[in-house]
Amino acid sequence: MEKKNYDCVLWGENGCLAYEVRPVQCSTYPFWPWILESRSSWEEEGKSCKGINCGRKRSQKEIDEQKFLHEHNLPITRDLEL
Repeated sequence: MEKKNYDCVLWGENGCLAYEVRPVQCSTYPFWPWILESRSSWEEEGKSCKGINCGRKRSQKEIDEQKFLHEHNLPITRDLEL
């Protein structure tokens, strides 16, 4: 779910309200394939995310693992046949 401005409904004044149990989509950000595609796409994403280029540096192995998890994440679905 998102707010009208597309922010997540779990994003509060002090950050993520579900940080410890957030879904793969969130836990792998910003190491998504299209963001890692080029330096310019990384810098562009950084304009809307204050956490990019801050904090500890990640190893290539860590980045590749996050990218893999994002690419192979299956969406949560509901069994509508009750």
